[in-house]
Amino acid sequence: MDPAVRKKAKDSDSFQRSDAAAALGRDGSPEAARLLAMLLTDNNPYVRDAAVMAAKGVAELASVTALARATRAKTDLDRRNLAEALGRTKSPAALPPRAPTN
Repeated sequence: MDPAVRKKAKDSDSFQRSDAAAALGRDGSPEAARLLAMLLTDNNPYVRDAAVMAAKGVAELASVTALARATRAKTDLDRRNLAEALGRTKSPAALPPRAPTN
């Protein structure tokens, strides 16, 4: 992963973090997915939206798994963002198998 993107993901400027989200989605590596998950819970709504949209670039099984595990959503909004981001990956690994209910 490009160190400049890693630095932008943690920048105080929300525009830099939004740009980083797009680059992280293009990178698609497990490390990028973990940083993308961090941006899903950003204080800025534009950064969160950029992270959700960028998640469509996360396709590798290890990356989808990293995205799913990296965020322990604390709020309803964080859970919604994570669910939407995982859905955008279009990967069966995005949702763990559920036990059948009777």
